[in-house]
Amino acid sequence: MTAYTVSSNEVILYDMYPGVASVNRPQADHDGNVFTNSDFHNVASAGTYSPGQKVQVWEPTLGGWSIFTYLQSIAGDVALAAGHLAVYETGQSWYAVSNDGDSCFANVPPAVALSAMTTTYYGWFWTGGVCPQSFVTALATSTFSTDNSVVIGAVGLVDASDPDRVGLTVAASAVNACGWSMSADA
Repeated sequence: MTAYTVSSNEVILYDMYPGVASVNRPQADHDGNVFTNSDFHNVASAGTYSPGQKVQVWEPTLGGWSIFTYLQSIAGDVALAAGHLAVYETGQSWYAVSNDGDSCFANVPPAVALSAMTTTYYGWFWTGGVCPQSFVTALATSTFSTDNSVVIGAVGLVDASDPDRVGLTVAASAVNACGWSMSADA
């Protein structure tokens, strides 16, 4: 079976997580990493940042705002890696996400992992706006799995099944939309 994808640079996510995003960036680590630094990202306890805390930054390469939300990674069918779409995991806290395609249903907020995430650990996820490729280089070349139906327009979430993780599809209605694709899948 052919795997269909769309570039993360061609998708704008609708921020559907509760709360208002701050313009105050998280602290950078000694290497200058802001969102994927080892002190606050992929860590066992939330600590400095609260689950659900949101930050927005101007993405200079794509010329738009990106929103990040501090969430918890929960085990899915496939290990959560940089660029994987994740969604609320049924039966967990509202801020717990996984890339388990079986958890896709209407009106679920999308979240994109900035790096590989350890199960039950906390970290920043891209949850709205344009792809933050200037802040997370791994996202500059990432792609989202699709079901071979994505065209320019509103997209929703689907169990992509190849591999078995969250992917994108044409939104059945505006209610089911989680973002906008600026290109068709290939």
